[in-house]
Amino acid sequence: MVVMDAVALTQKLVRIPGLSGEEGAVADAIEQTMRELGYREVTRDAMGTVLGQIGPEDAETCLLFDGHMDVVPVVGEWSVDPFGGEIRDGRLWGRGSTDMKGGLAAAICGVAAAAQRGELKHQAAVSATVLEEVIEGAALGAVMDRLDPRAVVICEPTSLDLKTAQKGRLEMLLTIHGKPSHAAYPERGVNAIDFAARALRALDAMTPVRSDELGAGILVPTDIISDPHPSISMLPNSVTIRFDRRTLVGENSEDILGAMRHALTTDNVTNFDLEITD
Repeated sequence: MVVMDAVALTQKLVRIPGLSGEEGAVADAIEQTMRELGYREVTRDAMGTVLGQIGPEDAETCLLFDGHMDVVPVVGEWSVDPFGGEIRDGRLWGRGSTDMKGGLAAAICGVAAAAQRGELKHQAAVSATVLEEVIEGAALGAVMDRLDPRAVVICEPTSLDLKTAQKGRLEMLLTIHGKPSHAAYPERGVNAIDFAARALRALDAMTPVRSDELGAGILVPTDIISDPHPSISMLPNSVTIRFDRRTLVGENSEDILGAMRHALTTDNVTNFDLEITD
């Protein structure tokens, strides 16, 4: 019987960077670990997701544990090596230690331990998916098409509280159109940046919808760029703002866009396009 400590596996995975689209080395380590721990079937699909299945061979796959391998880039200054997997003051430090190599390692080791103790009446599976930070659930969707489990445990960090739902997500682009002119003669144009600032204030003043279970439906601007970019010595032709909107059960895209359009036009922001990105 091979036993692996989840902390040690987390350290091993943190020490392999695995940025989105570059998860191959992490996948290699996970695939090898699953085989060592006795997973009956270990496969890697065309996207690069590793799937390990374990338990009675003639039983259906009842439960799937899912975690993603990829991490976001390192930004700013760190007090530790972001890919060092250092343990300090009872905590494991490093990029991805929480989101979400720790949860993935716990699932891999925990499911294997349950199987080795003969506690699985049905098959269980662990998926280590790719590209979650950039395309979110597409890789997991491919796994679901293969397995069709009765239940799924997403191993994202929740401070060890069991959660039964999460917010959805919309990504939107708001483009404010202006009238370009030389910066020396701003009165001859319409500055799209001024209206973009007004738009941000109007949207920030909206009363968010709320859910007892999930809290507020959050709207956050995440990027802003002028056209042309950079706009030097001239008022830009337009400004585009990217928004991240976290959605609640019962909301739909038409209602969300309608509420945003109403807030903008009420504050005299009229020359704009608002669309959901693919």
